[in-house]
Amino acid sequence: MISELPARATTQTEIDRVKSHMERIEMEGKKYAAVLERKRKQYALLFHVLEELQRAPAEDVALDQTGDALPGASTAMEVE
Repeated sequence: MISELPARATTQTEIDRVKSHMERIEMEGKKYAAVLERKRKQYALLFHVLEELQRAPAEDVALDQTGDALPGASTAMEVE
């Protein structure tokens, strides 16, 4: 029965090869997980900004129908 099994050195070489392959796959998985997390945060920021822009009241435009600035509203460019 023992003679039917491969030599220990052969088995150990195969084990080392598989472990090395598993480590590479784990490192690659961590890299992709980091990229995915970064993109998730970027999309969350994008949607947050879009939501804030949609919530901005019409007063933020700071112009009335005549084109004059509304009272108390600041203008984007003020020149002295």
